[in-house]
Amino acid sequence: MTAPTWLWVPNLRAADGHALLRHGRTERVRLEEIAVEKRGPVLKAYLQRAPGARPHVAVDKDAPLEKFEAIAAQIPMFLRSCRWLTIGYERRGHSSELVPVYI
Repeated sequence: MTAPTWLWVPNLRAADGHALLRHGRTERVRLEEIAVEKRGPVLKAYLQRAPGARPHVAVDKDAPLEKFEAIAAQIPMFLRSCRWLTIGYERRGHSSELVPVYI
């Protein structure tokens, strides 16, 4: 699967990251795009924990980080803005700095 097939990505960018999530209820969220240079480690951790995603990514889950960094620009990646925990990142203490979490 390549980025052009993900039609929601240009829509999300055009909406400045504002979106509605529907999962039994509707929730307004803001998604922030992760910079390409930060996607490699997140993608590697995700593939190690999400077997269903592996067929869609042309890198083996156990490949070196450099392989993930090489394809990072092809895979749009966003994190959900919220008060404490976000997708792949968390806020430490009262700081606004986001640090990666590999769960």
